[in-house]
Amino acid sequence: MRTNPNRRRKWARGGWTPPGTPWAWWYGNATEDDGKWTDRSGNGRHATFFGSPSLSINGLTLDGSAYAYLAAGPVTLTGFTMACWVRLTAAGGLQGIMGNWIGGQSDYALIAINSTLLAAYNNTQSNTLIAFTSGVWVHIAVRWTGDVVIGYVNTTPNTPVSLETAAENPPKFGIGWAYWVLTGDITDAIVYDTDIGADGIANIYAQSTGKPT
Repeated sequence: MRTNPNRRRKWARGGWTPPGTPWAWWYGNATEDDGKWTDRSGNGRHATFFGSPSLSINGLTLDGSAYAYLAAGPVTLTGFTMACWVRLTAAGGLQGIMGNWIGGQSDYALIAINSTLLAAYNNTQSNTLIAFTSGVWVHIAVRWTGDVVIGYVNTTPNTPVSLETAAENPPKFGIGWAYWVLTGDITDAIVYDTDIGADGIANIYAQSTGKPT
């Protein structure tokens, strides 16, 4: 049964508008007639479910085996941004949050390693891992500016890493998956095929601050 695509999370009542033009944006519990998770950007990139994730007004709740995905990610020749709210409910090990970690020149990913963030683009990892607390909602992101890769936790950046070569783009793009699978919750998963800048990351965080419940 199709849910109301205009229904928003409790913590975002009144609505908010992402900066720029998202390539795709998933949140809340709206699904299409074919059961896919509705892409709120209006671009029709509805995500297919693998397994049986729990879908609520707070987004996806994942058990370490289920996730959502697209057959391919965006082409990112001049810049890239990816961000989401996430809450780990099982600490430790490797957990894929968004993207696809291939370990070659065709990947971009947000990955949790023992409750620290690894933000990667084109097999280039952000220079320092930023710690965050399991069981608490945090906002994480990665940008490729065309020159550097930068990861963020609650808008705090890590040290940029130089990179001037665009990724070839992964053949599969996951939400709650990036080769490894997430155990926890994820919402407001948003992707751009451009760099929206540090101000764009701050804009998303500020508008959606209040955290899912």
